[in-house]
Amino acid sequence: MSEEAVFVSSFSSFPVVFSENPLFSDFRLGMMFFQTDPVLQGLQSIFHGVAVLKVYGLTGSPGCGKSTVLEFFKAWGWMAVDADAICRRMHECPGGALHEALIARWGASVLNPDGSTNRTEVGRIVFGDSREREWLESMIYPVLKEEAKRQFNTMPADARVMFDIPLLFEKGYDDGLNGVITVWCSPEVQMERLLARGWSKEHAEARNHAHWPSDKKLEKADFGIINNGTLDELKEQCLILHNRLF
Repeated sequence: MSEEAVFVSSFSSFPVVFSENPLFSDFRLGMMFFQTDPVLQGLQSIFHGVAVLKVYGLTGSPGCGKSTVLEFFKAWGWMAVDADAICRRMHECPGGALHEALIARWGASVLNPDGSTNRTEVGRIVFGDSREREWLESMIYPVLKEEAKRQFNTMPADARVMFDIPLLFEKGYDDGLNGVITVWCSPEVQMERLLARGWSKEHAEARNHAHWPSDKKLEKADFGIINNGTLDELKEQCLILHNRLF
């Protein structure tokens, strides 16, 4: 990301240019930054052969508020491809593309009484053993790639689309997008939110370990949304970005 960035405050309509790297600037808190000249790439990679859409990646670590941001954009007319939802359908439901593979590897202990996959148990396995997580990811991501392409192909050519994927940078899905949006919050706020979900500190740390550090995701992004404050402050930042991109 460029050393010089335009910060757009939630509380002012006047952008101010700072020379500091925004990742290490105190101005970061409660504000949103843009690269001065984000490169809008032609759709390539997994989008090769897909009608030309405007597709922006949306990412962030657990507890940063990515899902809330996505709901705002959807309410303003954006279409969405939700990687988490695709993955759940693949392995949670009987008949899903990976459901039988999970049972073959881990046995019936990962099933709920109705035959669906127990997400808590799967999470305990994969976030407690990096080899199991790598196996699951190796199964999921090729199927995810094809399903994402299928969904993009069903969308109007003039659509604005959010591609919501937590491991976007980690798995190389940023290639060919029109831009990437990272939702960020401080580690302290993030942990507070994860504990409020009922996660243990150890489980939260294990889940985070599967991600790049949030600061690194923010540094790599074209657009950053800072979610340390209230829901209204978050919505205002999202609206500024929506008006810029839509």
